[in-house]
Amino acid sequence: METLETEKKMFSKKLLITLGCSFTEGVGCYIPELLKDNQPIVPRIKIHNASVDRFHTMGWPTQLQKKLQYDCLYNLGRGGASNSQIVKQWFERFSNTNLSTEYEVLVVWLVTFSNRISFYRDGVANSLLPVTNTNPDRIDVYKNLYESYIAFLGNDYKKDMILEMYFYVNIIKTICDLSNYKFLYLNIDQEEGILLDRLMKSNASLNFLHKKYYPTDAYPFTKGDNLAFCGHLNEKGYEVLAERMSTMIKNEYPELVNTEHEPMQYEMKYLGAPKQW
Repeated sequence: METLETEKKMFSKKLLITLGCSFTEGVGCYIPELLKDNQPIVPRIKIHNASVDRFHTMGWPTQLQKKLQYDCLYNLGRGGASNSQIVKQWFERFSNTNLSTEYEVLVVWLVTFSNRISFYRDGVANSLLPVTNTNPDRIDVYKNLYESYIAFLGNDYKKDMILEMYFYVNIIKTICDLSNYKFLYLNIDQEEGILLDRLMKSNASLNFLHKKYYPTDAYPFTKGDNLAFCGHLNEKGYEVLAERMSTMIKNEYPELVNTEHEPMQYEMKYLGAPKQW
């Protein structure tokens, strides 16, 4: 019996689950034929919509999956998502499921900016950003709602936002602990990552050496050939990000790398679209 359990463990499939916003969805991996000198030759919304499948197959999650040799990838990245929306989407997908019965699971969350909030509207989780909403018919409504939220916060509103971020990250970490999943988090913003680390105080979490990943601020993301016209990374930039992630994981958490078997094929599911209730 022990031998059978050992063999089962040896050949367990590896599942990578990735969480985050547009930087995790893979926004920026546009179809090259729709660009000229890295600028869109068709309206921006059209090139975005035409390139969605490419986002999901060429972003850092799929590249990290292959570098770690994980059999399966579930990517929950969603453009414009807040941290609270990301947690809502997790519950929509996995609330009644323990994936560890079938897989060895690693969850990697590229935590987004703390100044985003979310609500359910018409049965769908939606996020509000501190910029005007992309829906021109509702700019004023969303702007007033967001400004009311800021006005509600205390004098140290940044602290309140960091505490909100900590709350949601800690929810996923706790779920992972209870479900026997491995969990790592990273931060897009260096300053927020340092503050979050102080709150988490956990060896089961990770800020990726406090490296700031917002592409306009940190080399090599300032290099033009690693950036798309919109300021997101392109597939070259995501390759750099995935390489840094995998190198650091291999150096600091080598047990998370699949060395037991070579996947017959790499399976990927994009699960970032919010559920319609």
